[in-house]
Amino acid sequence: MHIMSWIKKNSVMLFNTGSLIGTMFVTSGLGFAYWLVAARYYPADAVGLASAATSAMMLLSSLFLLGQGTLLISEIPRHRKEAGALISASVILVAGCSLLGGIISAFLAPLLSPELRLLGNTPLHALLYALGVMLAAVTVILDQAVIGLLEGNIQLWRNTLFAVAKLVLLFVAAEYLSLKSGIGIYTLWTLGNAISFLPIIIFMIRKKKWSLHYYRPQWKLMRKFGIPALQHHVLNLILQAPTQLLPILVTIIISAKANAWFYSASMIANFVFSLSLSLTTVLHAANAAQTSTLTQKTRMTVGLSLLASLTVGTVLALAAYPILHVFGTIYAQEASWSLRILILASLPLIVKNHYIAICRIKDHIAHAIVPIVLSSVLELVGAAIGARLWGLTGLSLGWVLAMTVEALYMLPVVVQTLIGRTNIDQYLDAIAAQDTLQMPALNQFVPSGVIQLTMYGNTMALAELDTMQLPALRRSSSTPSHAATPYPTVNSIQSRNETAMKHRPARRIRFQSEELTDSAIKNPIADDIVRTNTAQIPLDEVKKARASSSPANAFVDISEAQTMQMPLTQITTGQPHPTEAEKKKNLLR
Repeated sequence: MHIMSWIKKNSVMLFNTGSLIGTMFVTSGLGFAYWLVAARYYPADAVGLASAATSAMMLLSSLFLLGQGTLLISEIPRHRKEAGALISASVILVAGCSLLGGIISAFLAPLLSPELRLLGNTPLHALLYALGVMLAAVTVILDQAVIGLLEGNIQLWRNTLFAVAKLVLLFVAAEYLSLKSGIGIYTLWTLGNAISFLPIIIFMIRKKKWSLHYYRPQWKLMRKFGIPALQHHVLNLILQAPTQLLPILVTIIISAKANAWFYSASMIANFVFSLSLSLTTVLHAANAAQTSTLTQKTRMTVGLSLLASLTVGTVLALAAYPILHVFGTIYAQEASWSLRILILASLPLIVKNHYIAICRIKDHIAHAIVPIVLSSVLELVGAAIGARLWGLTGLSLGWVLAMTVEALYMLPVVVQTLIGRTNIDQYLDAIAAQDTLQMPALNQFVPSGVIQLTMYGNTMALAELDTMQLPALRRSSSTPSHAATPYPTVNSIQSRNETAMKHRPARRIRFQSEELTDSAIKNPIADDIVRTNTAQIPLDEVKKARASSSPANAFVDISEAQTMQMPLTQITTGQPHPTEAEKKKNLLR
């Protein structure tokens, strides 16, 4: 029962993480099948051109993402009402840039290699290539957007349909249409990507999000996010650099043949690495607007990352030789130890991935760029020295040692998050662990837009809010025997209030004095409300409240907050809750 309760409580994070891992399985498995069918039914020169064009397409699409996908993961949870406008603006920006970049690169391709001249020898071929680059970039943006919405199943269905569609199209074209050119294989890949938009369209219809007004881009808001988007983009490129450059390093220092062995081992190791990466991606999406539960959720993702990496990594390390033997005996002989060493990097990567996610959640991206740049250089230097000394095994060992050094540097930030910085964070964890309840607007008679705290005997209620999920907070002199987590007492709240005054920015909330009959809880509870983060009140409501209230008789005066978070809905004093009839009587009064 305890396990089922834990799964239910964390179902959103587990479900979205599972969808990312499932996507990796589907795209890797069916992607391998795609190139297997191509190798069997198409000429070798056509397959070579198509694979080179596809690799260039993926590289260009990542360059033209412009940090928009990661930005959407951060900002969609913080701007739910503007989600459609943010997504459409990002899609338009990335689509335009990638289409133009694809056309230019198609005409420049022959300068890089005569073998690539078919990509731009006609306007039609150049357009087809550019469309492939554009669709690849746009689908990545949409996949990250649905993760920001915590609807990971959409990207799983989209990638599954893409993988199946391109495979079926490839087989049909070879068997029945005699379409066996390299540009033909590339076009079928692009067509499969276009077909994969179907699950996104179905999602929009099911959620009734087809209004053009909902998707009207808000360029003013996008300009506000220009610097954060650029920071995300720079950070993403730096993070990808060592992975992209290591195969080149192997080829230069050792040999192209050794790179084939290393590439096979690194593909298998990447599966272990993706486990913690998937968990931290969802952690980023789940806590971008809800930092109060960051400690609790980070403990969960670190624990799951360790468990999954150790379990899967141990299995792959023991089975390294037979797994690589599938590629050939020489692969097993030359790369099995390289694979075992690479798998060890999954442990420092847990720290690194969590460090990056925490920096993104707290908007400390600029602070993370310099350490990540130095870390990337250290990884390449360590790998190069290892390759010079001991070949492929040395390269893997040098890279893992560099990863360990950078993980030690990043560890304090992760540990700080795991243990919580102050007592008030532990208090928030206790609140977050409680069940939540739906709190509808109770007082319909106050002026429009005024946020009011109303006293009904022993119960306080927020009014003039539509519906919010708010955790219940109980005040009692002793902890109830049935409570899973001790409830805070008035004294502990006052103590926390004094601590918060020293460490948090000053924020005020004022109540009508006659609304409160228990003076012992007036100021501490008011201060505690404004210093916690569990459920959002939009800034628009705050502005309306301040505009419609005079300073002398303000129901609520909230300052210095983009969003206001209020966990308190009830304070019980041991007396029974008022009945519905008593509530209505109080309302009429």
